[in-house]
Amino acid sequence: MNYETLRCVPKNGYYDNGFEKCSPCDLGCSKCNSLTVCLQCSQGYFLYNQTCFQNCTLRYYFDTSTQVCQGCPYDCLTCDLARNCLACSDGDNRFYSDSKLRCLPKIGYYDNSNTIAAQCPRGCASCSYPTLCTYCIDNYFLASDNLCYHDACPSRFYKDSTTRSCQNCAFDCYTCTGGLLCNSCNSQSDFRVFSPSSGRCVPAPGYYESFKTIALPCSRNCSTCFSPQNCSYCFFGYYLFSDGLCYENCPPRYFNNVNKCQ
Repeated sequence: MNYETLRCVPKNGYYDNGFEKCSPCDLGCSKCNSLTVCLQCSQGYFLYNQTCFQNCTLRYYFDTSTQVCQGCPYDCLTCDLARNCLACSDGDNRFYSDSKLRCLPKIGYYDNSNTIAAQCPRGCASCSYPTLCTYCIDNYFLASDNLCYHDACPSRFYKDSTTRSCQNCAFDCYTCTGGLLCNSCNSQSDFRVFSPSSGRCVPAPGYYESFKTIALPCSRNCSTCFSPQNCSYCFFGYYLFSDGLCYENCPPRYFNNVNKCQ
């Protein structure tokens, strides 16, 4: 009896179906609106998705204060009242961390704030994003583009097995070993050729050392120079004048003498 409305109301475990006799709620439900919509569970049952269960389903824990199954953190398979993980799912690509009490991504996966950890790029042991690798697995090397390369590095880099990373070659090398010794040079874009005596890539004829990757051009008809206005040797058939430039013919009052105008 409800003394405020002076009406008869359903007892616990029953709901008003619009007829004289109330209908029972579902098993374990003490208060409901219908057979499929429970509002409160009986002692020893827990409410989840408007249904009462004797145990919370996976990824949920029992909140003793509300008698309701609450969601665990996204990475946990099961968890306790303090929301610490108790178990992890191998299918989520996660493992249990005793120190953090959470389910962390396995090697080769990263935490994307979803239940299932996402896969890192190929050869990557740890990463922050699909394009940002921080460490590589064995036989892979981390390059400046934050990706891992299998047993090799891009041009102008060499493999550092200690750090599993690609380190810069010397500025003049196209490929190298250990950074300072060039293996090959790029004559097409760097205008450099290999020098067996130094093991380095030196400027090609007609270019001078800029101490940067690309050698710079000498003045016209000059084969060796220190700067555009400081030629030291001319191509065959041209003669070096005192102004540091090369001429096909020496100016008046000068004669050709061993590739120089004197």
